[in-house]
Amino acid sequence: MQMWFLITPYAATAPENAFLLGRIIQALLDRPLLRDQAANLRVTPASMNTAEHLQLWQALQQPYRLSAVYLVQTN
Repeated sequence: MQMWFLITPYAATAPENAFLLGRIIQALLDRPLLRDQAANLRVTPASMNTAEHLQLWQALQQPYRLSAVYLVQTN
């Protein structure tokens, strides 16, 4: 199974958003394999160029926000 996640911090300021997203990315890099009772989940950053990232936000009909896209797959 594959699941896609758009990770978007919501803080009061742009520097806080950048800090939060950085911490989230670091946490996912430190633990790319998550264990669940039913399966192991591998978390990897999705490879998206700027245009694809902008198209994603347009599809959501929302203004662009700082974000990262991740793919989670079961092993």
